[in-house]
Amino acid sequence: MKLPKNSTINPSTLKFVYDTSCLHVVASTQTICCNSDCGPVDITLNSIKIVGCIPYYLSAEITPHKDNSLCGGKVDLKDNTCDACIEIEDKIVAVCCQGNLCVDHTIGCSTQPFESKDIPNLKKCGIITLSSMGATKKTVMANNINNGKTCEPQRDCDIYTIIGTLQIKNEFSKKNCPPNSN
Repeated sequence: MKLPKNSTINPSTLKFVYDTSCLHVVASTQTICCNSDCGPVDITLNSIKIVGCIPYYLSAEITPHKDNSLCGGKVDLKDNTCDACIEIEDKIVAVCCQGNLCVDHTIGCSTQPFESKDIPNLKKCGIITLSSMGATKKTVMANNINNGKTCEPQRDCDIYTIIGTLQIKNEFSKKNCPPNSN
């Protein structure tokens, strides 16, 4: 997100909304060969993978620096005049960005077949959760562009990068060897 210089993101107002309906569970079986002291051994490997994308929206309230010359305010949509803005002293505004996260993640594998209860229900919000989120800030010189031409003066601009981690819960049961099988 590009913001006027010295504007600040209010971290307590961050909102992150995502959609898991574009994700799919892929269960596959393959035979792999492993070397052992007794020679090569063929093993059937069953795996569960989640593939697809997660569209998301991210918003946060931004507080402009008091030295920035920002005008405007809350828009009054009830007023049908051209001058629909109400001038207010509080210039806090919410900004939003959107994107897609690509997913190609194996969540489990076993030599035993998976049971239907091992296949995650991706429609449940608790399967994929946000485990961390933060922001980094970088100040750069930005040119104002008007009809493809650079206008003067250049102005400092703050670029915020929002960083987060989504976590996929592994809810399948892991099977152990029976006792005394060695």
